[in-house]
Amino acid sequence: MRAVDIIRESRRIDTDTNLGMKVTMWCGRIISGIAQGLGLLALIQLATGWSTGKSAGGLDTTGWLWVLLGVAVLGAVSIFFRDLSSYQSAFAVMRSAHRLIGDQLAKLPLGWFATGVVGKLSRLGASTVNELGNLTAHMTTSISVSVVTLLTLLTGFILWYPQLGLLFAICLVGYAVVMWALTFLNAATSAYKEPAAVELSNRIVEFASCQPVLRSCDRISYPQLDGAIAANRQRSLRALWLDVVANLLGGMAAQIICVLMIVLAAGQVLSGQLNPLEFIAVIGISLQLVQYLTAVADARVGLLETGPTMATIGEVLDSQPLPEPEKSLTLSQPQQVELRDVNFSYQDSRQILDRVSFSIPPRTMTALVGPSGSGKTTIARLICRFWDVDSGSVRVGGVDVRQLTTADLMSQISMVFQDVYLFNDTLAANVSLGNPQASAEEVKQAAELAGVSEIVNRLPDGWDTQVGEGGTALSGGERQRVSVARAILKKAPIVLFDEASSALDAENEANLIPAFNVLRQQATVLVIAHKLHTITQADQIVVLNEHGQISQIGSHKDLIGTAGVYRDFWENRNLAVGWKISPKLNKAVRPKS
Repeated sequence: MRAVDIIRESRRIDTDTNLGMKVTMWCGRIISGIAQGLGLLALIQLATGWSTGKSAGGLDTTGWLWVLLGVAVLGAVSIFFRDLSSYQSAFAVMRSAHRLIGDQLAKLPLGWFATGVVGKLSRLGASTVNELGNLTAHMTTSISVSVVTLLTLLTGFILWYPQLGLLFAICLVGYAVVMWALTFLNAATSAYKEPAAVELSNRIVEFASCQPVLRSCDRISYPQLDGAIAANRQRSLRALWLDVVANLLGGMAAQIICVLMIVLAAGQVLSGQLNPLEFIAVIGISLQLVQYLTAVADARVGLLETGPTMATIGEVLDSQPLPEPEKSLTLSQPQQVELRDVNFSYQDSRQILDRVSFSIPPRTMTALVGPSGSGKTTIARLICRFWDVDSGSVRVGGVDVRQLTTADLMSQISMVFQDVYLFNDTLAANVSLGNPQASAEEVKQAAELAGVSEIVNRLPDGWDTQVGEGGTALSGGERQRVSVARAILKKAPIVLFDEASSALDAENEANLIPAFNVLRQQATVLVIAHKLHTITQADQIVVLNEHGQISQIGSHKDLIGTAGVYRDFWENRNLAVGWKISPKLNKAVRPKS
């Protein structure tokens, strides 16, 4: 991302800085730059007056001393207001960024939060505050003040020392061209190493989250993380060498300008155009020019280093939420779910669902069955509108989900997924998440139905037990119970279970059966399950094949009595129950049918 693009992006983010603060900040930057330039030019004029005993530039020695004093006071005052307003603006930009990003993330469809964005968002959260604050308070200030100072010096040289002014103008144009070329080089190196940095962030997050699996397999190292570190190191080293060359060229360009100015001034001394005292002043100013030019180069590099963060912010803010109406249509068939000729495929992927049509009547239980990859979870997520269908329609309450606002759609649905996330808070707070306005009695009732009360009774701190980040203080089955309690407490008309019981032991599964029965009485239930015995009481079972098509629809009794995919599943699962390891043969033995 180019420096100009970064500045433009930061302006788009800055919505909290008022006009008065912006005017004060930019006036302070411009005035302080002019004051620094005038101070340096005044030194040359003062040297001319001292060496000749005559007036220089229309003022005598005393006049230029007063100019220096006035410039010093003006510079001090402008710097104070400049820095004050710059820091205030920096805090405003940070507030704006957090609010805008948070609001945008809340609007984006759940399908947007794919695995690939985790690393980017984690890096964004860690670096946004410092980088945006530094961009506003320091880098843009350094660039703007240095540029104004250099232009002020250029104007003075052209007026009073035309030959020096012409050389300086040519040098500034050449320096600008060099900086422009180096900016493209730095942007290319940043783009080269960014994918490896994002991949490393993703693998670090993955490594931290899969510690139980790695340790259970006695794996200390993680090849994917090691590979990401190596790839990131390789790319970073290559990019570092290019950046070193770019910085070296930028530093040499500033030094060359200084030398050229001194050489020309020395020639003018020899020709009598400058006196020795003026020459000394020019040398001092030329050395000072290096600092201003270096400040521009350093700020440019700093701007480019914020490129990945600003690019991620831009990606988030530019992402388009799914279109939704200002007001939802009235639900004509409350608690009913229906899919009509739904076709769906992920981007650059094969078709997942092919002409899927079925209806879930109000307050009934429907189960989705099928092999892995058949689209069961995709159906549940389309009902929640993670994405929009390619064709056909998904209807909730008799209304196409595209004609409902996100808030209204989510108010109709509770989701219980296989991977449950609990927040680093108390057990009571995590259950109450389903309905923050629920009374303590309602929370306890939901907990009792989901089997959470049993957990509460054996924990030392009861309801005040801290569950840890992600719920690490509880087992997987216990976290699942909390998730079901949330769904009960929310009292949504429709409840979706995405393989919620596939990894549960017998005890936790027994605790969830009463909850299922209660939910069936008050809500429409859709269950995705691999354990077929848990769905035998479903009102209907929808069987999908590996092509994302519906093979069969019916009750367990109907399907078990008909040759087809479901009966094959049932028979294979029943046979698998009897498999055991023979101590004599040391191999799997299949029971006699």
